[in-house]
Amino acid sequence: MTRPTPSGGGARIAGRRSRRTLLALAVTIAAACASKEDAVPPALRARLKNEARLRDQELEEVRQAVGKRIAGRTVRVTEGSDRRTLDESQRAMLFEILSLPAGVFDEGIRRDGAATFRVLNGPARSDNTEVETFQRLWVDVDSLLPRRYELAYAFPGYGQDRRYEITVEP
Repeated sequence: MTRPTPSGGGARIAGRRSRRTLLALAVTIAAACASKEDAVPPALRARLKNEARLRDQELEEVRQAVGKRIAGRTVRVTEGSDRRTLDESQRAMLFEILSLPAGVFDEGIRRDGAATFRVLNGPARSDNTEVETFQRLWVDVDSLLPRRYELAYAFPGYGQDRRYEITVEP
């Protein structure tokens, strides 16, 4: 024979357990979301907002942090009215400024509307060995995500310069 329970006692206990479980789940989700955004050390984020040019070690930290922020995420580019998702080879070319540090330097801070960017500049692949090309990656100093990419030839009008607006999605 089962023992009778006081009226509503079992429901109250089950309700408390459910609330505790939901609270624990919410805290876990919030922590996971926050850790993705807060993966950038506050000192580095503050340094990016400082006008002084980045030293080589700081530049390396930024390149690594940006690489981590975009790892495993979908990257889309917009050029004019054309919007597309990059495959792995296109992505590797677009972000080679992060993986190939030779010749990369900090151009400093640029502002566009309310957004503030760090612009990384480096050599790019050219279709003519006698004509230099360079690439710029605009990195948002708050989110540490790339937001713009530019490819330009040293001689204006030689080749087709490119400019992509970048969207990084979860």
